[in-house]
Amino acid sequence: MKNLIIKKKIFNMNDAFTIYDHNDNILFETKNEGDIRNSVYTLVDPSSGSKTRIYKEIEKKSILYHIDIKGDKIVTITTNKGLRTKRFSVEPGGLTIKANSSKLIFKLRDGSEELGRVETKLLRFKDTYFVDILNPSEETMYILIALAIIIDERDPSFIGGIFKNIESILP
Repeated sequence: MKNLIIKKKIFNMNDAFTIYDHNDNILFETKNEGDIRNSVYTLVDPSSGSKTRIYKEIEKKSILYHIDIKGDKIVTITTNKGLRTKRFSVEPGGLTIKANSSKLIFKLRDGSEELGRVETKLLRFKDTYFVDILNPSEETMYILIALAIIIDERDPSFIGGIFKNIESILP
């Protein structure tokens, strides 16, 4: 099992995150190179300089988040449009993402096998996400990192919500 901690940089208007391993070593730095409507997150590995992109595409009834590694799209996470996230699907592969009733734990599954989970706290003033990867693979890791970013974008913490509202009214 591999554990990650994803922390959002609070006083940053472009949704920047830092991803740490269980020993507090930085695995990735991210920044949003898009705007509130067209997010393009770039994950940079500080040791190798390699880059992975997570970018959003808005369709009529759904929002697609594509994950690219070295220019190759490996997976797409789809969710519904609207104020509340109701469902997720992951293609290709037929993986599913289900939340518990409080929407504090999101589990990635392949059939009945749990591959990993993203957890957050109910009362939080800053955005910290805990990721447990039960089936360590590069693809699973990127899906779970993207899921934490999507959760933050779709349902931000109290402070994150204030900054999202300020950002949406700025010229």
